[in-house]
Parts: sequence; C-alpha cells; structure tokens
Amino acid sequence: MIRCLTLFVAIFLWTSAKAEDLSFLQLPSEHEHAVEKILNVYHKECSENLNNEPTQVVYSEDNFKVFKLIQGGTIVTAIEAGFECPGFGFPWSGSSGSPTYLIIDGRIFETARGYPYFFNISDEITLINLWHGGSNCKAHDGSQYPNSRPCFSALYWDNELKVLVSQAAPGQIVEIAN
Repeated sequence: MIRCLTLFVAIFLWTSAKAEDLSFLQLPSEHEHAVEKILNVYHKECSENLNNEPTQVVYSEDNFKVFKLIQGGTIVTAIEAGFECPGFGFPWSGSSGSPTYLIIDGRIFETARGYPYFFNISDEITLINLWHGGSNCKAHDGSQYPNSRPCFSALYWDNELKVLVSQAAPGQIVEIAN
C-alpha cells in the first residue's frame, strides 16, 4: 500500500510540475506553451538521469531573454538550456555552450549552441548574434580554433517570409514541431 501511495505521489508531482509558474520570467503569453514544452524535455531527461525519480531542472532568469526585433516588431524569446539537474550537475553544458532555442512567431528553433545577443544594425534590422565556443568554431583556413576563444554567428528573422536566415551550414538551425 505504501509503495502504491509513493508511486501515486510521484506521478502527481511529475504531472503537476508540467504546468509551471513562469510568471517571474515575464514571457509573452504566446510563448509560454513553447517554453513549457522545452522545459518538459529537460525535466524528463533529468529524471531519467536520476533513475526516473521525478525531478525538475533548476533555471533562472539568466536562462531566458525576451527581445523585440525591429522587423515587424516581432518578439523573440531565447532560451539557453544551461539548466541544473539537482544531484546530477549541468549535463547539457560544456565548453561549446548549452543548447539554445529561439521562439519566434510561435515557432521553436534550436540553433548551434551559443548565447544570443541582439543588435539593431539599422532602423529596419535586428540581428541575432550567437556566441559560440568549443567545437563550433573554425579558423578562416578551416583549422580548429581554441575552445577557450569565442566565435560568433549571425541570424536574421525575415518577417515577410517568416524564416530564420543564416549562412550557417544546413542542420545548425532546426525547427522543432510545436
């Protein structure tokens, strides 16, 4: 009986955790579902790393950034998944950064690891600049670049065509079904 009760409580905690209170992040309401979807993937992986004990990852405001692009006034929510899995550490982070997601126009994009910075380069264009390190960097001659040094890539949201544009190699920007 106690074993069943423990299992029931664990399942209840796990399922109730899926509806998180993200209000402290001040996210646009239209992005909350996408943010919860991404967090749930990491909650699940964290629990699997801890023998399927229902566990929530630990995150802070620093893992999230909300920015308004000039083009179309489009709101972007950026997530750097450098989350902590309590009792297991930071399994998704390393010298090449953490997985990075951009939520734009209700769509989720996973980019090559890198912390996003936003730059208004004209009266009409905001660029999303991603900081990279580790294996994501190459020198101009194709040689490996030191892990301890940064490199950058730029992304552009074309609001008219509703596409995220980059010169990056195919596969470095992946749209995730929402």
